[in-house]
Amino acid sequence: MKRDQSMWYAYVVSRPKSSDPQPWPHGLTPALSVVTVPITSSISILASPVPAELFLPSEDQAWITDAAMAHHQVVLAGHLRGDVLPLQFGTVFRNQEEPRSTSRNSPLPSKPASTPSQTATKSS
Repeated sequence: MKRDQSMWYAYVVSRPKSSDPQPWPHGLTPALSVVTVPITSSISILASPVPAELFLPSEDQAWITDAAMAHHQVVLAGHLRGDVLPLQFGTVFRNQEEPRSTSRNSPLPSKPASTPSQTATKSS
């Protein structure tokens, strides 16, 4: 991987229920913004463009702790706006097309599955 190559750091798969005008919290560092990368008409990924060198092996525990907390803040902000599927800390894509092609190989449901309580109510 080239040092000057940029990648996309992914926080969550999101199905927004509201369009909150509030800005997203910053990404892994205060200089990184969070953007919405559409995957389908109703599903997107919250991600930040990041330089590849952010993901070189590091033992800087303070940076890792700060980055994990920033990741968590984006997950929480996404949850306040709709349904989210949090992604593992450290999930990166080489470009914006990669998550789209991944979802084509692993289709995402168009609507949430019934919960056990909904199923029980329907059969009663």
